[in-house]
Amino acid sequence: MRFGFVGCGNMGGAILSGAISTGVLDKGHVAVFDVSPTVSRHWKDGGISVLGDDEQVTHWADIIILAVK
Repeated sequence: MRFGFVGCGNMGGAILSGAISTGVLDKGHVAVFDVSPTVSRHWKDGGISVLGDDEQVTHWADIIILAVK
């Protein structure tokens, strides 16, 4: 299954980091989108796929985690 995160700042990032570090999620099965270029760059540098917008995430993922204000 593929997991998409729309919003991956403090809350989404904590969920994603925890899931990856405990082995619940594999980096290859995750894609994220965040409006902040800094946040997006952080995840891309960490080996996570960063997509161009929320619509791309919803089309790509089987399960979507919304973590936005």
